Amino acid sequence: MTLREQASPMLAMVSLADLKWAAGFIEGEGVVYAKKKSGTFILAANQVERWPLDQLQSVFGGSIYRR
Repeated sequence: MTLREQASPMLAMVSLADLKWAAGFIEGEGVVYAKKKSGTFILAANQVERWPLDQLQSVFGGSIYRR
């Protein structure tokens, strides 16, 4: 079993290309933080175009909120 498969069964289904794209996007445009009480992870990114957020959502799931 690979390290990626051990980390999360969902990540085992995500392509390496998608992981690389997401890592680059988050590094340049976003921030990830965890809520201690709920144990959830939050990705926040200000975007003019919606497609990068839609791409992240299609790969990892979750919700998109407008502020």
